Amino acid sequence: MNDRCHRSASASLPAFLVTLFACAGEAAARGPFAAGAMASGYTVPLGSLEPLLAFLAVGLWAARWGGAALWQIPIAAVAGAACGGLLASSGLHVPYAEQAPALSLIVLGGVVLIPVRVPYPLAITAILGALNGLVAGGDRGDPLGFWAGYGIGVLIAAAAGIGATGIVSQILGSFAVRLAGAAVAAVGVLVLLGHL
Repeated sequence: MNDRCHRSASASLPAFLVTLFACAGEAAARGPFAAGAMASGYTVPLGSLEPLLAFLAVGLWAARWGGAALWQIPIAAVAGAACGGLLASSGLHVPYAEQAPALSLIVLGGVVLIPVRVPYPLAITAILGALNGLVAGGDRGDPLGFWAGYGIGVLIAAAAGIGATGIVSQILGSFAVRLAGAAVAAVGVLVLLGHL
């Protein structure tokens, strides 16, 4: 595929994904589950700075890989988060788990920043998703509804990251996307040091 076709395809797919997941999220937020566990799960990755930036960075990283990674990396994040949440629900306690979201910001921001492809993106994303899931997990009245909502929220944030990569790359170039990765990593460092 030539470069112009690749740019066109990579610009239209993120727009489609953002629209698709935004509609799904809106339906979940206004549908029969709006006041329940699904809405509670939906708001976790979209309602606070650390998970929102982490899953936006998942989308930035997926867009940097392109191809099948556009859907595989976000799905790995959801699967990892659900596994981490199940482990937390079963009573697993991981020391220093509260620092996991900040660590995921540093790692995800770093892999977006560096100009080389870091190997094993699915495994890395799943592990970082699991760390976020450990923090978000715990005792839930309706775990299925909560994790369905959480997964929708993760996919919306990742789709927004994919879409932002397409738009920013076209307007400002790929270096601006790398700077966004640096900003995500910097927020992670600030959170880890207790400044945010």
